[in-house]
Amino acid sequence: MTREPNFKNLLAVLRRELPDRPTLFDFFLNERLHKRLAGPAYSADPDQLPRGRMLIAAFAAAGYDYATVYGSAFLFETAFLRQGR
Repeated sequence: MTREPNFKNLLAVLRRELPDRPTLFDFFLNERLHKRLAGPAYSADPDQLPRGRMLIAAFAAAGYDYATVYGSAFLFETAFLRQGR
């Protein structure tokens, strides 16, 4: 069974209304899930324009009613932090 994305379902939750069905919500998915869910639409290049389409494909394949996409590649520079055990 495949669910069709419906942003109005998420809006109902945000308005504290009863949605038509349970709403899945995550702020982000990890890169491994993007690759698995997006399939042929997958792109690891953050500067590539279709990356937004790839994220939409991944979120839609997972049954989400929305996708988190970025409007630009603007980032604040940060220092690299080495992580150890």
